[in-house]
Amino acid sequence: MKTKTILALAAGIISFAGMAKASTSQINLVENGGFQTSDSTGWTFDAGVADTWSQVLPFGAGDDIYAFVFGANPSSPSTLSQVISTTVGEDYFITFDYFVSGSPNSLTAAVGSETFFSGTDMPDIGWTSELYSFTAASANTLISFTGSNSPAGTRIDNISVTVVPEPSALVLLGLGTIGLVARRRRTA
Repeated sequence: MKTKTILALAAGIISFAGMAKASTSQINLVENGGFQTSDSTGWTFDAGVADTWSQVLPFGAGDDIYAFVFGANPSSPSTLSQVISTTVGEDYFITFDYFVSGSPNSLTAAVGSETFFSGTDMPDIGWTSELYSFTAASANTLISFTGSNSPAGTRIDNISVTVVPEPSALVLLGLGTIGLVARRRRTA
């Protein structure tokens, strides 16, 4: 009987550890990824030569009020970037929404030096989501968005970087839950 109690207790501890890992994996590492501060707090902005109006404006995706709007001339696009803290070898998801209206336009998205999204002279489209996974190569990872659109503005919003949940954490969570259910049935 004592062995079963110890096993049930161990399963419970593993279960709670798994839940803690699973819940921390959904924390967004990007500061102000939805631009809800109504400015570009947390971001570094490098304006193109002819960029006179790239800024945060009230044109957000979904329920968001604000989005970043690239208004630069296509011959000299502007870049919005942020360095986030990552763990070397850990897998991450990066997601963002974008909106294009008017042409000529361009938008690229990169993690470090790797471009994972690139569009030029895209047709007018409503808000569209992109998802990309990457493995961190350093403790500090640069994410950047470069865009232009002189007539109407290419918009980005809801930028998020989260840790990919480890399969082992999910297995431990499941085993711990099974152990707690089994223990509960035997004591009932």
